[in-house]
Amino acid sequence: MENNALNKQLDSQVQKDTTYLYAMGGLGEIGKNMYCIQYNNEIIIIDTGIKFTSGHLGMSGMVPNFNHLKKGNYKMTLIVTHGHEDHIGGIPYLLNEIKNIDKIYASILPAEMIKKKLSEFKNAAKTDILTYEDDSVIETENFKIDFFRVCHSIPDSYGISINTPDGIIASAGDFRFDFSEEVDRTDIHKIAEISKRGVSVFLGESTNSDQASFSESEASIIHNLQKILKEAKGRILLSTFASNLGRIEKIIDIALSLNKKICLIGRSMENNIKTSKKVGLLNISDLDLITSKDLDDVPDNELLVLLTGSQGEERAALSQIGNGTHPKIIAKQNDVIILSSNPIPGNYLSVELLVNKLSKTGAKIIKHDWKNRIHASGHATAQEQQLMLKLIDPTYLVPIHGEIKMLKSMKENAAKINFNPENVFVIKNGEFLKLKNKTLSNTNIKINANPMFIDGRKAIEDSELVLEERKIISSKGIFNVILVVDKKAKKFVSQPSISTRGCFYVKDSIGMISKIAFTIKDEVEKEMQLINSEISNEKIEDVTKNISKYFIWKNKRVNPLIVVTIFDKNKD
Repeated sequence: MENNALNKQLDSQVQKDTTYLYAMGGLGEIGKNMYCIQYNNEIIIIDTGIKFTSGHLGMSGMVPNFNHLKKGNYKMTLIVTHGHEDHIGGIPYLLNEIKNIDKIYASILPAEMIKKKLSEFKNAAKTDILTYEDDSVIETENFKIDFFRVCHSIPDSYGISINTPDGIIASAGDFRFDFSEEVDRTDIHKIAEISKRGVSVFLGESTNSDQASFSESEASIIHNLQKILKEAKGRILLSTFASNLGRIEKIIDIALSLNKKICLIGRSMENNIKTSKKVGLLNISDLDLITSKDLDDVPDNELLVLLTGSQGEERAALSQIGNGTHPKIIAKQNDVIILSSNPIPGNYLSVELLVNKLSKTGAKIIKHDWKNRIHASGHATAQEQQLMLKLIDPTYLVPIHGEIKMLKSMKENAAKINFNPENVFVIKNGEFLKLKNKTLSNTNIKINANPMFIDGRKAIEDSELVLEERKIISSKGIFNVILVVDKKAKKFVSQPSISTRGCFYVKDSIGMISKIAFTIKDEVEKEMQLINSEISNEKIEDVTKNISKYFIWKNKRVNPLIVVTIFDKNKD
């Protein structure tokens, strides 16, 4: 009922023949990027990402809330800027929920990555995945879209220009300027061409808005890594982002030139290498790769292991090596362990703990710092953001892709190059901006943008309730009651079955358990007799929980999660 009321309110607020711009994720956070441009019943979605989490009791990540898209009869097209998880990881969950995404457009690498992901989700809607290139143009009922290549930390990254009925909205996606790059160099000429059209709104990524100067060249990073690889006397265990395929390709080239065998460890690393080979971005023979089973057959000084876990993820290979629990690799004193990455915001503590664990193994640890320049960010610094703003020359700026301090910092960066601060809109997920006749303004329109948590292959809407239940289970345990009843005869078929986990042992509390079971049977049967119609499961559950809570607290002084399962003889 609440959602229906919100939907009616939204319908009454949204004006016909007007362009609206809003984010379902990516504002005030790093991750789950999803931006929408809406005109009447048509929506262009830019990216649908995931945000990885830790410490959420079995939840592996968060995705945007898709309720708004489910409620209307929208015609939707999804445009993907690049293949990072925070931009494509939520697509399978989107297609689990939404069945009317008309088409997905992506460049060749993310297109293959998306296809691989969707092959693992049987319930995802079948949608055409089409590829675009530098000179592609897409026309829908209300929009005309074209693209410009940008340099980022994954190949095949693009910015987009969307010509709406009310003005042009452009986004560079995730970008940086690195003029040493030959293939994925930011296409300044195309950006200048788009600028001449007159860009009304620029969606500018803000992640590194507090970083001064220009990003370090990737060529410099590769040079430094090459020196380390040449000087290493033992095994080299190198961890970087599995999506940083440009760097991985060059590291592999260096390793092969040094006559090293290469072992890939980690599902994302293996999948990305496989996909990169498939689309022709990486040339490596299977003869140059070995499996983890063959590690002991290769001399230490001839081995490079590329693995996941540079962010301190508990289950990743690098953490297992630090804990001494990896099934194939035990760290040695002559090993060189390289972390070619920077901690993502929120992962600083995890990475420090990982480095400390690895240091205890006796191996030599090399991480990115002022002495060892072995990582360059794929995100634009303050000066790079300013350069992009000057090139695109929009009337309005909407900072995206960042925590609130980053969004505000980008606004300050724009002001330093005389961009009118009143034309910078720092908003939150779910808040609508209105673009009408090339004029951007705030609105009072807001949709539910609370995240959905991922549990297995599902995104859970009532995630707060689920998390609260799991917190209770983890700290206070669970009390299970199974009831088999005959509602027609208004009696129990058998005595209630009770089991516990994590709160107290049943065998130590036989008297109390028996009293609870008999009391539940007596009280529920009384309720059945009092009601002329068939008793509801909700009523049986309430009676069962109240009785259980009373006896457990009275005798044990604990409040476990009480779960009641009811079987009706006539239906089950």
